[in-house]
Formats: sequence, C-alpha cells, structure tokens
Amino acid sequence: MPEGPGEPPDIRDLDPMMLNERELREIHQKLADWIDEAEEADDTDRPHEQLIDDVRNALSSVSGERAHRRTI
Repeated sequence: MPEGPGEPPDIRDLDPMMLNERELREIHQKLADWIDEAEEADDTDRPHEQLIDDVRNALSSVSGERAHRRTI
C-alpha cells in the first residue's frame, strides 16, 4: 500500500530573500517533490487540501524570488 508524502518541508519561517541560490534551488525541489507526492497520494494518505495549498504558496514565493534574481 503506498504511503502518503509525509511531512512537508518546514515553511513556517521561510524567507526566500534570505536564501542563497543553492538553498533556493534545494527548497524549490523539496517543495515541488512534496506537492507531487501529495497530489498523487491515495485519498486516505492525502494531506489536507489547505496544507497542500500552503506548500504551493511557499513554492510560488521561492519561484518568484528565483525569477527575480535572474532579471537583476
């Protein structure tokens, strides 16, 4: 039986502007992987939709910061 995605990466104090490029890349990958696993999980293992949305918002912030740095 497949397991759920587990706990998401800690996003409570995530401040993308304070991370270097390597850290941004790593947290981006972790968040994206967790979202993929959460969306593919069985209904019994799927995290609450609000948690998935919160992680999506964090991913969006990280993506925005990475894009901003490429334009400056």
